[in-house]
Order: sequence, then C-alpha cells, then structure tokens
Amino acid sequence: MPSDDTPSLPYAEIAPVLLEVIYDSLFIIYNARFEGCNEFEMNKALVECALKLEPKRSTRNNPHILEGLEKTDGGLPRITRLCLEAVEHARNPAFDSDGESQRGIFVPSPLAIMVNALTVPSCPESAAYGFALARAVLFSHFKIHPPTSDLPDDWAELPIADFQDAIESFRIYAKHRDNIHHSKNKPARVFIAHFLAMSGFFILRFGTAGRQTMEATDAQRACLEFLRGKQFLRAEPDNNGQFEFRIAPGLVDLPDTQELLNSLMGVPVAIAGGATVFFGGLQRAHDNSLVMSVSGSAGTGKTSFALGLAASLAPFGTKCLYCTFEEDAETLERRAISLVPQYFRRATLPNLEEGWLHPVNLDPTRIKSVKSFVLEYLPVIKEQLAAVMKPADPSKDSLPGVAPVLVVIDSLTTIIESPETSQLEDFCTFVNELKQLHCIVLLLSAEGIPQGSRLEYLVDSVINLRHEHLDVAKEKPVRLFRLVKSRLQMSRPGSHVLHLSGERGFRISPQLPSQLDSHKIHKTPLPEFSEVLDTLRMDGKGASDPRQRELLNAVIPERLINIYPRSKILIHGHGSSGKATIALRILMSHSLVAKTGEKAKSNLSHKRSRILAISFLYPEKFYFDTFRTLSYGMSAESIPDLDVMALTPGFIGPEDFVDRVLLEIERGHLEGKPYTGVLLDGLHNTFLQFPALQENPMVWPALYSLLSHHELTIVTTFTTFSKTHPSRTRHNSDDEELILKGQLPFLHVIVQGTDFYLTVEPRDPKHHDRTFHITVESALGQRIPSVALRWNADNHEFEKFDELDPAPPDPQLRLPFV
Repeated sequence: MPSDDTPSLPYAEIAPVLLEVIYDSLFIIYNARFEGCNEFEMNKALVECALKLEPKRSTRNNPHILEGLEKTDGGLPRITRLCLEAVEHARNPAFDSDGESQRGIFVPSPLAIMVNALTVPSCPESAAYGFALARAVLFSHFKIHPPTSDLPDDWAELPIADFQDAIESFRIYAKHRDNIHHSKNKPARVFIAHFLAMSGFFILRFGTAGRQTMEATDAQRACLEFLRGKQFLRAEPDNNGQFEFRIAPGLVDLPDTQELLNSLMGVPVAIAGGATVFFGGLQRAHDNSLVMSVSGSAGTGKTSFALGLAASLAPFGTKCLYCTFEEDAETLERRAISLVPQYFRRATLPNLEEGWLHPVNLDPTRIKSVKSFVLEYLPVIKEQLAAVMKPADPSKDSLPGVAPVLVVIDSLTTIIESPETSQLEDFCTFVNELKQLHCIVLLLSAEGIPQGSRLEYLVDSVINLRHEHLDVAKEKPVRLFRLVKSRLQMSRPGSHVLHLSGERGFRISPQLPSQLDSHKIHKTPLPEFSEVLDTLRMDGKGASDPRQRELLNAVIPERLINIYPRSKILIHGHGSSGKATIALRILMSHSLVAKTGEKAKSNLSHKRSRILAISFLYPEKFYFDTFRTLSYGMSAESIPDLDVMALTPGFIGPEDFVDRVLLEIERGHLEGKPYTGVLLDGLHNTFLQFPALQENPMVWPALYSLLSHHELTIVTTFTTFSKTHPSRTRHNSDDEELILKGQLPFLHVIVQGTDFYLTVEPRDPKHHDRTFHITVESALGQRIPSVALRWNADNHEFEKFDELDPAPPDPQLRLPFV
C-alpha cells in the first residue's frame, strides 16, 4: 500500500482493511470449495469476515462500501457478493477441466475486486477513484511507473516501448487462450500483467509450474498460499508465487495498446462517458502539460464543463485555479457546488472541503491583446500557482497520472475580439508559456475564435460545445460535446450528447458507434444449452380435479419448447393478449439440467435471479402488481428481484436511451447482483411516441448487440394493431401493409436476431374470451411443435395443449418475411 508520506488518495484510509477483507473472503471461498464445505457455512464465514469493515463507519460512511453489513435477514453484504461473483466470473466451477482431469484454478485479482467495491454502483464513472488508488498500489509495490519528470530515486522507469512489446506479446498468448507466464526475472512484465488483472482483463491461474502441470493438491495449496500471503498488503513483491495469467472469460482480445497506455499513464476521467470518449484517461506531455481549447456559443456549457472537470479531479488532490473575466468568486463557487455529484457528500473522498477551487478575477480593461495578457497576467497566474501547490519533495508527492493543478482561463473572447493572421506568433508564445505551467490548462472561448486564430493547431486538444434544435419548437434542444482533436492520445472523436443537470452532474452520453467500439473485445455468450428454463408447460393449478392437479405437480410436464438461458426471445401478436405477463413468467422461471430435469447447480443462494423490465407501454405499477401475482406461492428464496425502467413518451435520443440501459446493467454488476433477464416490453410504442428512437434504425441492433455481451435472457414483446378477421371484412394485403407501415424493417431486425419466436393470437376469433394460443414460429435447434399452448390472460395460467389446424394460416395474418 502507499506509504504515509504519499499524497492523499481517494479512499486511502479504508483501502488496507478493505483489501484484507477481499483476500480473506477469497481464501474462504476457495478453501470451502476445495474442502467440499456446504454453502451455508461458507456464507456464514464470509459475513463474519466482512464485518471487519464495520469500524470504518464515520459521518461520511461510504454506504456503497459498507452496504449490507447491518442486515439481519440472512442477506449477504455487497463486498461478499462482489467476491462471490468475481470467483464465478473467473471460472465456474473453479477448475478449468477437460473431462475429469483438473487443468487449473482461476482466481480474480483482489485489486480488481477492490476497484469495484470502491465504485458507487449508480455512478460507474466513480470507478476512476478506486482505479487511481489500485494503480498507485501497484506503482508503489513494484516501484515501477512510466516515464515522468518526477521519477522517485529508487523507482525503475517503464519505457513505453517495453510496455507496448509486452502488450503485443500478451495479445498473442491471449488469442490462443494460452497462459501468460509469471516471469520472476522480468519484474516489469509481472507488473504489467498485474495491471491488466487489476483492470479486469486478466485473471490469475494456478496449476502449472513452468511447463510442468501441478497435481491438484499442489495447485490448491499454491492458490491458498497466495491468498494467505496478501501480496499487495506487504511492502515487497512476492517472487515465489506459483501462478500464471490468462485472459479473462468474456473477452476475446485485449484493448488497444494506446487505450491501455491511457489507463496506465493518464489522468482518470471521473465524468460519466468520459472514459469512453477519452479512451480511458487524459494523457499529458512528458512535462505534465496539457492545453485544451473548449469553444462554444453562449449557453452551451463551457463554464459547466470546466467546473465539472475540476470537481471530478478534486478527490485526486487537484487544485483548480479558475481565472475569469466574467464571474465573481462567490457566483463561481456556488456554480461549482451545484456540479459536485451527490455521492461525493457521503464518501470519504479527500480534498473536497480544502479549498479545491481558487477563483482569480481578471480585469478585462487591462487586456489589449494576447501579448499584453502574457505580460500582464501570466506572472499573476504563476504566482497564484506557486501558492496553490504544496512545497514538498517531488519524489514523495509524485503520483503518476494525477494532475496537481488545473488552470482555467475564462475566456479568450475577452482577450481576442477579432483575431488576425498576424497574431499567430503571439499565440505560439501564449501557448508555449501555458505549457511551461506544467499542468492541465483549459482555454474557454466563444464559438469560432479558435478557428480564426489558428489556436486549434497549437493546443493539444480541441473541444467544441454546441446547441441543436434551438430554433425548432417541435424538437427538444440537445447539447453536443464535439471532440475535434486530441494530439497526445487516441480518443473517440465526433459528436456526443452532453448533459449538465441531474444527480450525476456533468455527463456525456457517447455516440452509438463509440459505445459499440468500446465493447468490441467482449465475447457474446451463447445460450446455455445444458440447461432449460422450466416454463411454457401446463400449470398444475389449472387442473380442476384435485387428483389430476396433484399428479401434474408430481411430474415434469412436457414443455411447448425448450428455451435455454441466455436466449433472445420475441413474443409477437395482434392486440392485447398478456404478452408482458408471459415474458415475466419466462424470466421468473428457474433453470433445470436439460438431461435430468434436476435443479441446475448454477442456482446458488447468492445468485438470485434479477429482472430488468424496460417498458415503452405500461407504468411501473403494472409490472410490480403482475410480478406480485406471479410470485404468489413461490418460496421466498426463489422469488427474483424486479427493477422497472418505465419510459414515458417523449424525445429521449438513441445515445441517452442505450447509455441509460447499459448504466442499469452495470449497476447490477457493481452491486454484486447482476441481472439475469431483460424484458423489452411494447417496442411497437416507439413508433410515433418516441420519434428520436424511431428515426434512428441502428438503435435496436446496437442495443441488442451491447446487451448480448452480458449473460442475459432477453425477451422482447411487440404488438401489431388488431384488425377484424378477414373473413368478415374487405381488408386485403394492401390494408395489412398499411397497418405495418414503418414497422416491418424494425420487426425484421428483431426476428433475425432472436433464438425463439413465439406468437400469441386469439384461440377462437369468433369469441372474445381471454384465452389465446401460444405458437412457435422458430426455435433454436428444435423442430416446430404441432401443438399450441393455451394461455389464459385473466388468471395468468398455461392451461393445456391444443392441436393446431393442419391448414396453413391466413397469409394476411402473418408477417411477409417469416
């Protein structure tokens, strides 16, 4: 861990005991599995272990870290759930097996679990603070870090070329699913491997020593010795560990080398969406300078961006020197407080009450040109800068990737009202002088000034903020964050949606291509063919005879079709038929072993099913009421958790919608209670009621692609407008085409991307009762059944199987592409 003479880092006071709890929890889990202990005893020991965190409560009690410690209902603390989930994600079961032979034991990095534990689940961007702490732990433990002007005397420098060579070597191993060797004679490579494991890209593997395969008992002993040794709580690196590294399950490749460099060397971006846009971090030059130009017309959020960035950097110890011609100090401080995320106030993040914002008022009447500003005010800024920065030994205060000062000049509009080409030399001098400040500098200006002054060629990064739809009454105004240039690093340039309000403060919703690109290394899990969801079968309670009901409950009924976990399912039909309730029943059902019908072992006590209902149709109350009805009679431990995201008609854009869904999925992972199922209900309502979603044809393929990277069962419901039966009307195919106008391409995308396609139609169109036929239009790897399952939408029951009419259905009632 960092020594006492290092600068204050986020969560530094709780990190040692938290890391100790993580090591001990992992030891309990693996030891219990090696010894064959029952799950109840293991969980009891885990809860007792987590209670070591209890003395760390304070006025700012870090509720996201201590969540669940006070529970008396048998629930597990969040830190325990995170450890269990990390182990399951690394490999379930713990052994990499080939038949009966055990090939290895896979262990997640304790530092990776620490980063997740320090992250506020509802604000994934807060992972930047835990990441910075874990990265500092690695730097100080190995006494290695990338090139910097303030390298401590007894530390080794990690050349960029060596880092790139190591990453490319690791990438070759990873593509072949081979182990990455733990080279004890190359500490830099060990450091890099641990950095990748801390970032979640690698896991540790026990079971081989060099090229020799270890006996199972020896591998278990090596695993437990590593966890008992608590490597990163000790001052010296452990060179005796008998383990290697392996790319994490769920990944097909490592990120781009430049993105990993940004994470290793850059300033972590704790702004929502910032890590995606800036490829993991803000890179500075070797002299620690970074000059950014931020331009935009009035009201686009330039000042809010500067203050939001300053507030997000404050927990790293970054001081903000805000030089302004426009705002007085009191107004500026009040605006800054409004942009501080709410979770800051309940977390032990340092430096938030220590004067992180230092306003410097400038007199515009004294500025005649760029040259006069350099002569008049740069000495003032340097003087203020010297007062803000602590005079200390740089070898002790150096923390790679964390900027000591952010300087904001608001704004250049006052300095240059009408720039001319002849001023280029003055601007070169101006920018060079700013780089001599050795810190991050933000230059705010009105729209158009950087282009006219050629400033965009001189600075390191160029950002333009703009408003759209201000002149159109029927459109919702949108702020755009346009990243034009980032000289020092790779990034994701282009237009991204910008928000200035809300509980999360300043935030960015990255464009869809950037969101897709940021997930390109993630594997798409296949359906779990060894298990089947126990659903789409007759309900025992639907039998009228008590003896028949008892018989039905005593045997495994025949299912209409075998639906596998992690499948994509479409439920389509005309009119209201209870499709949402059918979807909930599917998602609430538990898994059975496909061959034996026994309860699947994946149903561990800590892995309660969790459903996210995303509704374009009904309010939250409908789903909770329906869920409560369907849960009646289920045992308490088997009832899933339900969360609802009900969207009201409006102008939500594709970027915001997809970002909001992914945020909720990520929140589940960070809570240690990942979602197992997603219901997208009433997608037909996006037409007319959600025009921004309707106009972007890529939003649905992008959403399904991104959701497919998670281990989710996805159910989509889609309703086509009802129409009178063709035998009694003059409707023809032209009428049907009119009814489905605009929906066919959308439906085609959904059908092509589903594993199971079910239709729900009235059982007898001549009668208007509430019974329907569920039929199978397509099924993954199975024949289409010749029967339909009768569904009673009033009592929410699957009643019986009915033979289907051998005659082909009316083509007018079928989609033309099926």
